[in-house]
Amino acid sequence: MVSPNFLGHTPNDLRLMPPCIINNLFRQFIADNFNSFTLVFTDGSVTQSGAAFAYFFPELHIQSSSNLSAFVSSFTAECWAILEALTCISSLPCGDFLIVSDSQASILAIVSNPFLSKCSPIILKIRALLLSLKIRSFSIFFLWAPGHIGINVNVYVDSLAGSTANHSYSVPLWCPYTNLVSLHRKFINEQWKLEWDSLPKSYAFGYRSLFKNIPNRPWFHSLKMSCAAIAKFTRLRTDHSLLPHHSFKLGLNSSVCCPLPNCGREYCDFHHLLINCQSLSIQRSQLKILFFISGI
Repeated sequence: MVSPNFLGHTPNDLRLMPPCIINNLFRQFIADNFNSFTLVFTDGSVTQSGAAFAYFFPELHIQSSSNLSAFVSSFTAECWAILEALTCISSLPCGDFLIVSDSQASILAIVSNPFLSKCSPIILKIRALLLSLKIRSFSIFFLWAPGHIGINVNVYVDSLAGSTANHSYSVPLWCPYTNLVSLHRKFINEQWKLEWDSLPKSYAFGYRSLFKNIPNRPWFHSLKMSCAAIAKFTRLRTDHSLLPHHSFKLGLNSSVCCPLPNCGREYCDFHHLLINCQSLSIQRSQLKILFFISGI
């Protein structure tokens, strides 16, 4: 089960309080609500040097910390600390335990509906272990205590994880495949940019005039438009169309002027169709309605 943040104070309110008051509030909250529980503080740390987790049982004088793969996220490091703390609890006599974590995201992921949210492999391991402990009559509660507000034991376990993260390791360390997605995405983007920069400046000149670098997301990704409409606008935007100004360059048309009546045979490019052509006033109004519906 999950306990609310102690005394219902917001993190901003707590950060404005002196550490001595914070620790008194925390001790009083524990005494009033979890007096018979064994406290377990957990923390994960990710630095430029690496990653690590740590947990600490103040009353039992048990503590542990270890390196994690340098590729893990801070979320995974926090969850791994909880998993290892639960593993340690499983070796102890049956009792009531309160796991105190400064990672609200980890706690919410553990208690969320697995059928309505994405689930990390490590969260599945934690849930399986919690079920095993419940069957054995252990009582496990979680408490979110905002980080960096001055709770003494929380500061200690945070420094323990941080110092371990800065130590080098010589053996391969496990890393959830989900943490490698961002790494692969970064690598692919870098390779795309290298390939793009190596091409002649004349290559895809129209596109280069719009974007110096390849964007991370495709055009119109957030708009309510059909694939056919997106394809048409993309061709127009990159001058890959059969409008007279472009088809004339390809030798497919004898003139660059607009062939429609009532427009004075002006130079026919996308700007002409979108803004100036008198023969397309009705279609232009319909296009404005489409833009409005699509949120453009």
